[in-house]
Amino acid sequence: MDKQKKAVAKLIAGTLSNISVIGFGLAIYESRPLALVAGILAIGLAVTLAWRAER
Repeated sequence: MDKQKKAVAKLIAGTLSNISVIGFGLAIYESRPLALVAGILAIGLAVTLAWRAER
């Protein structure tokens, strides 16, 4: 991948990581299990995207 595509991938991964933190916070403090699922899904997508960007 070129530098521009890597930068975009890292930006999207960072955004997904922030979404996952919000989801985990909602799941813990407001007992919303659907937010936990969204958080797990977002962190999974972020890790996958970062891994593929480094390949």
